[in-house]
Amino acid sequence: MEEINTQKQEDSPAPSGKKIQPEEDFELQALFYKLNSTIDETPFHETKCQKQKQDLSYKAEFIMTHFIKFYIYQLMFYIFGPFVYLFLVNKPALMFNLGFWSCRQDVVFQYIQWVGHIVCLLMYFYFKSLSSLEIGQLWFSLLTRSIIVAAKFSTLNEERVALYENTLLSKNIIYFDVVLFDWAIQSKKIKNLEIAKAAKRHGFDTQFFYFDFLVEPLKETQNALFDDKETQLNLPLRGLILNTRKNQVSVALLISFIVVITPKVLAYERYLQNPAEIFLNIICGVFQILQFNCIFLYLLISLEDMKRKIFLLDQVYYLISTKRVRCNEFKLTPTIDINCPRTIEAWSMLRSIAFDYGASYHIRNQIYHTILILCSVASIIFAFQIILDYFQLDYYYLITLGILKLINFLKILYFIIEIIVFIYKGYGLFYPPNKIGIEIFLQFLLAFCQFPRLILGSIGNKTESPSQILWFVLLIFPCIFLYIFFIVLQTYVVILEIIINVIALIFIVFEFVFSLSAFLTLKTMRSNNELKIINIYIQLVSNKKFTLQNLILQMEDNRRIIHDKESLISN
Repeated sequence: MEEINTQKQEDSPAPSGKKIQPEEDFELQALFYKLNSTIDETPFHETKCQKQKQDLSYKAEFIMTHFIKFYIYQLMFYIFGPFVYLFLVNKPALMFNLGFWSCRQDVVFQYIQWVGHIVCLLMYFYFKSLSSLEIGQLWFSLLTRSIIVAAKFSTLNEERVALYENTLLSKNIIYFDVVLFDWAIQSKKIKNLEIAKAAKRHGFDTQFFYFDFLVEPLKETQNALFDDKETQLNLPLRGLILNTRKNQVSVALLISFIVVITPKVLAYERYLQNPAEIFLNIICGVFQILQFNCIFLYLLISLEDMKRKIFLLDQVYYLISTKRVRCNEFKLTPTIDINCPRTIEAWSMLRSIAFDYGASYHIRNQIYHTILILCSVASIIFAFQIILDYFQLDYYYLITLGILKLINFLKILYFIIEIIVFIYKGYGLFYPPNKIGIEIFLQFLLAFCQFPRLILGSIGNKTESPSQILWFVLLIFPCIFLYIFFIVLQTYVVILEIIINVIALIFIVFEFVFSLSAFLTLKTMRSNNELKIINIYIQLVSNKKFTLQNLILQMEDNRRIIHDKESLISN
């Protein structure tokens, strides 16, 4: 097959005399100018550290300072709205670029979200027409939305962030970085830019990219590979339709509607008494649906990105696979000639670029998924506590007992799954001598720590005993270490192990927080009760109703009675 020349005039996004490049392509032009210049003109005069510093602008890294800074900016806007100008009076360019003031469509949408937040707060604190669950959902959506915005800026380099803080940027540049229309539709600019960045990060020279196949590819495949025409999309002025992603908007709206309408249905008889309250609740519901729609739409797009990466890596694998592909899979190109060293080098280059394609966007998705899981667990606990308010006391004990049984069942299920996974790895994978035995022993050690810990926690909760809850807290630490070991330190880690260990780790962290709070509360209550008892006995002695000997005997009887009750409850 012919060598693909990436430096043809019609393929290069660099400016020419015949074509007028759009304004938002300046980063792509600068990047390709550096890539097309002489490769390592002075390789013997640069150290490795200097080369790493030179390539720093192309690296996909998560910068915590950028994340925290822009997260605070977004939260300040949701709290103060247009009055955020009082805090950022010295940064007018930053407020313009972040959409705090302008005539752009995203600015109008942000102010709609802020107005909805204020209306919901008035409905909750003044009119008493919203439940705690609904206001908790609102704050959850605002915090998550702020995380999404901050995650987009957390992967930008210092020069790009300085540009946002000091320069009034055009709408196209802001939309390219923040709104992610180009990434969602996979425009030509995004493809060229991400491929060039991945090649620059790995130090590849795409001029020598060459494949030699065992058989000639189909004509349709060759035409598609060499086709340089940009697909024109007739996007409507309103609505969010991203090429083949039309269903994602509908699905996100449907999920948002279910999440928002469920607590309103539960609270209909309790809160909504007149038409005015019903109308205001409908207005608040519309604001909440818009907020949750952004969150779930971003989630669906990130899941689609994962599917794209899996598809690309599968196609790279098919290039060297000589086996017949099944009918439900699609192989784009024939198998390459593995006897050609240049072809193998090109395949290795393609594999690295395919794996690293869109690295900054995937870092943002990882941030969003991690925090979304943590917030979801916290919101489930919060929602469960609110839902219990709708039940009577007898139902509360039935539900609590069911939760305790469910936790014990999940621990047993976790142990069974891990044993099955170890059997699979023992038969299918090669282990160093005595390595798998140590890891199985650590799994049994985890079970030995977990089951007594749950028993102590259950008894301590029933008897309100601080000592048993303290042992419950102390046994959490070896369990956390073992969970982390099974995620990152064991010899072989399968995807199923990562999922169940991460879920178990999240739940055990919440158990630590709640149990520590319960221990401190019970410790304080017991100290106060002992002081009250001592004061009562002192008053009785001062009134000469009891002698000192009778007082000591009475205290011993009381302690014995309390001990007998605790033993009876534990049995």
